[in-house]
Amino acid sequence: MAHQKVARYTILNRFYFDALKVLTDELNFNYVPNMVVGGTAYQLKMAELIAGKGGNLNSVSAGLEAFLRQTGDIDLQLRAEEMDMIRIFNGMAASTSSLGIQNLPNRALHVTKGGNIVQVSYNTKPSDFRGMTEFYDHMIDTADEVVLKRGNTELRAHIPHLDYLLASKMIRMKEKDKVDISNLLNVCKSKNLDLDSKFESTRRILKFLGKEDNFDYINQTAYGC
Repeated sequence: MAHQKVARYTILNRFYFDALKVLTDELNFNYVPNMVVGGTAYQLKMAELIAGKGGNLNSVSAGLEAFLRQTGDIDLQLRAEEMDMIRIFNGMAASTSSLGIQNLPNRALHVTKGGNIVQVSYNTKPSDFRGMTEFYDHMIDTADEVVLKRGNTELRAHIPHLDYLLASKMIRMKEKDKVDISNLLNVCKSKNLDLDSKFESTRRILKFLGKEDNFDYINQTAYGC
């Protein structure tokens, strides 16, 4: 029977945290240039902003939970050959005892434990990343490392730099993306972060993609104009 993706996890969930850690540890161990994207990248950025780099999620869970939207998957962008990743993930499945890992067709995995399951999708080349193909390599090269803890367990993951994170959401501009953008900007402002240079970079990215008009949402949200 095929597993159904269920949107019920945030980075505060122990299973989801552990699944992401196992994946990123394996990629880092094998020196695979990588980044986590999509809703998980947003969660990681929010967690880092609120907990601080190397911060413990257990100490901020009450304040962080309100900003996190549940998901049922993990999306990865990799710079690697697909056959190499199949080999790496097959080896990972054979050697990982704490979680079940099933390699699937079409660049996908299932990570399971008990009744929990998360779907993992990965791309290995720029043409797979719709909407941001032209920036694929630069996004990986400039990705930020996020370091978070749960107790004594440390997670190290790479996510798009903030200008790319904002741009990737502003290309789509679904309601959930608008909420994520608004939350990010409000938390950044509460931390007194200077975002002007990041905004200008986001504008340039959107202009290149023919989506510059979408930048108006940042003006409205960040500056009220």
